[in-house]
Amino acid sequence: MRKIFTSLNKFLAELCGWLLSLIAVLLAVDVITRALFTPLRDVASIAVFVMIAVIYLGLANCERVDGHVGVDLLENMFPPAIKRINTIVRYIVEIVIIGIVVYFAVDNSIDSFVRGEALSGTLTLPIWPAKFAMSIGLVFFWIQIVLNFLEVLGARQEGGQQK
Repeated sequence: MRKIFTSLNKFLAELCGWLLSLIAVLLAVDVITRALFTPLRDVASIAVFVMIAVIYLGLANCERVDGHVGVDLLENMFPPAIKRINTIVRYIVEIVIIGIVVYFAVDNSIDSFVRGEALSGTLTLPIWPAKFAMSIGLVFFWIQIVLNFLEVLGARQEGGQQK
């Protein structure tokens, strides 16, 4: 199960790289068309929606490789037992808070889809695809936090058995 989830995270990270390339192409085309003739409409808005997908779909893989920014100045002064307790408490808080965020994000995505929520402009751009990308990214992020938490608990049990 963990291998499948890791593969999915890596796939989403790869997709984020391709989506960043798409953003670069969109913005380059926008700049070129503005300089040469009539600019393309709403390219910047589309790029923002794609960037939302990039950010949220990459969260889980960043959590998997422990790539999030953290300040551990005080934690480094603690003995290993206190560090472990701190890590367990931190994961519990993360699971609860991100779980709440996931619930409301999914609820809001479904509501946005049902209402046909869109951004009005020269083109009518539906907002729900970006919200669904956020929800999917947050669900994967939450699952990865739970897997990391279970790994920390498992390491603690294994460490206790080895002694």
